[in-house]
Amino acid sequence: MSKFRFYSFVAHHYLSQLQCGLQTAHAVSEMVHKMPSALLPQWMNWARYDKTIIICGAGNHQGVVDCYNRMVQLNDTGPLEQVLPVTLFHEDQQSMNCMATACGILVPARLYEATFVLDTWVSAEGPLTREEKAKIEFLKSYRLA
Repeated sequence: MSKFRFYSFVAHHYLSQLQCGLQTAHAVSEMVHKMPSALLPQWMNWARYDKTIIICGAGNHQGVVDCYNRMVQLNDTGPLEQVLPVTLFHEDQQSMNCMATACGILVPARLYEATFVLDTWVSAEGPLTREEKAKIEFLKSYRLA
């Protein structure tokens, strides 16, 4: 059984630590509503067994939007079985003028447990594709919020 983590990239420049957690909860909820049926087994696996959430800082509204757009772009370059579920949460008009506050991505252990050895990313589960390596570098470029 595969393991997963939910990564949240938040607009931490504007939010307290508590609010970063709350915006992450919004992203989790948003993911449930927008999850493609082909990826539901991964989501259910995370929701039942893993439940680990990693909250990273994406700076501001544009940083959150850029994070989302980059993951969508990375998903478009690889095979379907390597697509990572991704979502974007916007606050409403009255609260924060539709500001993007969180981008959520469901990440398999194959990627988050990869290590950098001899100038390349290596997974204990076997060789990584070029697309997977790009996703790892993208995820590792963010720091905890």
